[in-house]
Amino acid sequence: MFSIPYNNIYSSKFILDFLNDNPSISSFTSTNNKIEDYKDLIAKKNFSKEKRKVLVNTISNQYTNTGISNPLNLNKLLNVNTYTVTTGHQLCLFGGPQFFIHKIVSAIALTKRLNKFYTKNYFIPVFWMASEDHDFDEISSVSFFNKEINVKGDNNKPVGRIKTEYFLPALEKLKEFFSNDSSGNRLISIFEEAFSKTYWSDCTRYWVDQLFKEYGLIVVDADSKELKSSFSSTLELEIKQQFVFNKVSETNKNLKQLGYSAKVNPREVNLFYLTNLKRERIQFDGDVFNIADKKYSEHQLIEMIKENPENFSPNVLLRPLYQEAILPNVAYLGGPAEIQYWAQLKSAFDYANIEFPKVLLRDSFGWIKKADLDWWKSKGLSEIDLFLDYDKLVRKVILKDGDISIDVKNEIQSIRSKISILIKDNNPSLESMFEGELTKFENAIQKIQSRLIRASKINDELFYAKIRKMQESLIEKGVLNERKVGFIPFYTQMGEKYIDQLIESANSFTNELKILSR
Repeated sequence: MFSIPYNNIYSSKFILDFLNDNPSISSFTSTNNKIEDYKDLIAKKNFSKEKRKVLVNTISNQYTNTGISNPLNLNKLLNVNTYTVTTGHQLCLFGGPQFFIHKIVSAIALTKRLNKFYTKNYFIPVFWMASEDHDFDEISSVSFFNKEINVKGDNNKPVGRIKTEYFLPALEKLKEFFSNDSSGNRLISIFEEAFSKTYWSDCTRYWVDQLFKEYGLIVVDADSKELKSSFSSTLELEIKQQFVFNKVSETNKNLKQLGYSAKVNPREVNLFYLTNLKRERIQFDGDVFNIADKKYSEHQLIEMIKENPENFSPNVLLRPLYQEAILPNVAYLGGPAEIQYWAQLKSAFDYANIEFPKVLLRDSFGWIKKADLDWWKSKGLSEIDLFLDYDKLVRKVILKDGDISIDVKNEIQSIRSKISILIKDNNPSLESMFEGELTKFENAIQKIQSRLIRASKINDELFYAKIRKMQESLIEKGVLNERKVGFIPFYTQMGEKYIDQLIESANSFTNELKILSR
C-alpha cells in the first residue's frame, strides 16, 4: 500500500483549508482532527436513557421485520457510555460506486481506534440509510465490468418505500454477469435473499448487514414515527421560525466573505411532507404553508406534527440535525460535498441546542495490481505520477529521456535579459520588436517540441496506452475511480479479504488517499 496526500487530489479551497486546519474555518466546523480531541465532545454529549430505549427498540423492530437477527452491539446502545460513529448514503443499486463501501469501512475503522483509545467508553459504527430521499435517478444505476446496470422509471416516492420487485430486472442482469463464473456465488446468494424483501430499505439493510454485521455495524432507517417523535420539537421550530433558512443564510454570507462558496442554498422551510405516493415540498407563502395544491396554517402543521411526525421529512440541511438528535453520535464521516454543507449548519445546530459532532472526511481508496505498479516504477515513474495530468506526464516522460529534450526556457530567459540591457542602453525603441521576435522563436520551439512529442507517442503507442489505462484505473478527468465503479468486481476477486483489507488500511486521521494492491 502507498498513500497520496489529499492535497494532491482535491482542488476545492474549502476542502484544502479543512484538511490543513486553516483557522478561518474553525467557527464553521470541527478542525484539528486528532483522536485526543474527542475527550471534550464525549464529556458534553448528553443523550438520555429514554432516547436510547426508543432508538434500540426501533432498530430491533426494523431488523425483525426484515427477517434478520439484531446487531451484535445493539443493546450496548442502552449504556450511557456508548456512542456512535455515523456515516450515511443513498440506497444505491448494489451499493452504487465503491465509496458507498468506503464510507462504511471508514466508520468501522474509526470506532476501532476510538475503542482502543477511550477504554471507559464504547463506540459503535452506524450506517444511516437515506431512505426518505426521492431522487430515483441517483440510486437506480451501477457500473462495473465496463457495463452499466440500471432500472428505468419515474418514481417520486421516498426510495426506501419503493417495492423491491421494481428492481428485480437489475438482479437478473447481475446474475448474467456470473452465469459462467462461480466467484460471484456468495454475493448473488446475498442479493437474491435481499431482493426477496418487500421494500427497498429492507433489501438494502439485509445485504449491508450480511457484509458488515461481524464488524459490529448497525443500520438505521430514520423513516420512523418513534424516531421522529423524538425530533418533533425541532420540526415545530422549523415551521414556526424557519430557523435553518435564517441561520444557514447568515453562515453562507460569512463563508462568501472568506472566499468560500456555499454548497447548498436553504429553503424557507427545509421539510418535505410524505405520502405513500410522493415526497412533497412544504413551501412558505406569507402566513400559510403550501403542500402540493393544499394550504395549511402554522397551527394546522404543528398539530399534524404532533399527530403524525412520521409524515414530515427533513431535507438535506435539516437531516444532519435529525441524525444528531436521535443518535448518541460523536463523529460523522462524509465525502467532500458533505463536509462543505455540514459546515453551513453549525449555527443552526447551536440554535436548536443540538450538539455538533466531529465531521471528518471519509477514507478514499484506489486499487492497483502489484505487477502493474512494478512495471510503472521500472519506467522511472513515481507513485505521485499516477495522478499527474496525462498530457503533462507524457511530456515529462518524453523529455526525461533526454534524446529530444529542447527545454530552452532558461537559455531564452538569459538571452532576453542580456539583450534587453543592450537595448535599454542603446536604443529602447527596439524593445517591442525584440520581444515580438523572441516570442515568435519561443512559439516555434514549442511547435517543434509538440511535434516531437506526438511522434514519440506514435512510435511507442502501446507504452502510452498502458500509462493512460493505469491512470484511468485510479482517476479520470479529476474523478476518482471509487466514484464511478461498483464494489462487486473487487469483492468477487478477493472475497471477504476485500473488506478486511479496506478496514485495516482505513485511517480518517491521515488525510490521504490509500492505494491498495491486489
